[in-house]
Amino acid sequence: EMASLVDAVYIASPHETHYEYAKAMLQAGKDVLCEKPAGLSKSQTQELYDLAKACGLVFMEAVKTAYCPGFKALVDIVKSGRIGRVVDVEAAFTRLTPVNTREYQAPVYNGSMLEFGSYVLLPAIRLLGTDYREVSFKSIRAVNGADAYTKVMLDYDNAMATGKTGLGAKSEGQLLISGTNGYILAQSPWWMNKKFEVRYEDSNKREVYEYPYESSGLQYELIVFVSEILKRNGVGEG
Repeated sequence: EMASLVDAVYIASPHETHYEYAKAMLQAGKDVLCEKPAGLSKSQTQELYDLAKACGLVFMEAVKTAYCPGFKALVDIVKSGRIGRVVDVEAAFTRLTPVNTREYQAPVYNGSMLEFGSYVLLPAIRLLGTDYREVSFKSIRAVNGADAYTKVMLDYDNAMATGKTGLGAKSEGQLLISGTNGYILAQSPWWMNKKFEVRYEDSNKREVYEYPYESSGLQYELIVFVSEILKRNGVGEG
């Protein structure tokens, strides 16, 4: 009934419902913006993207950091070669959360990695790609088995990346990108990317960049989502 009343949907329900809701809406011919994680497995997520493509629909995972001005500028600077070849990416996202909340509800579809993993993996995948040789996880579990603190490590041919997520332990929420000519430090909370610095061997040489991050940041991903729909409908690029 709802599908008959709308043109597009934004799914912000509990993790375990994302796949079924998104699939139902895509099958109903609706464009979908879905909160992360879009699915609980690679096969689920791939199915959703394949279904959207087959139906000519827009399907986006709502990782708002990917679309905010500061992060886009940071990626452009890295890809310009300013800090040389990237050899290491480290990102952290932690928040101390009571164990009787949704985030801990069940180990299958809750926990720190499913809550924050999309954020900490974003800079690694965006800058180093998906051709990693190995991925490994180390977790500290809550009493019900859900991960309270997890570190994910990606091993590439000539680079590495680490992501830290936590609901039951606190760490510095920064992003550090190490290169052969310098490094970039985005200070906590890096996922808003309001400010970051490019630093070099000469400690007196540093470049400071500041960007807006308005309200909740949801508008940045919504702008891209709507723009993709308009483009698909032949309305234009903006």
